[in-house]
Amino acid sequence: MRGVQRARRYPERKIRMLSYFTELLRKYKYLLIVDAYKTRTVLLNEIRFLEGEWNFKVKGGKNNILMLAMQRVYPQTVEVAKEFLQGQNLFVFTNENPVELAYKLGKFELA
Repeated sequence: MRGVQRARRYPERKIRMLSYFTELLRKYKYLLIVDAYKTRTVLLNEIRFLEGEWNFKVKGGKNNILMLAMQRVYPQTVEVAKEFLQGQNLFVFTNENPVELAYKLGKFELA
């Protein structure tokens, strides 16, 4: 039996996360990667409350799974994204002006 390679079985939750990220990347034009290290839960809940009003979707998840989804949808962006996908991150998907949204979220955190 040596030398025979078996197909690796991935956990169902990771397969679902990959398809969800792929769907979000196709639906939204912009992706903001936010460093979530030591971000308070209260702040995250308040940001999630504003998703509908500010027209964005925030999601946490595995960096490698997002990279696989990006490779499927936008293969040319994978090399650029590698340097930003380290540590704990939140992924913000939007069709609005990403600079304006980043400014709003930055101000929101300081309040």
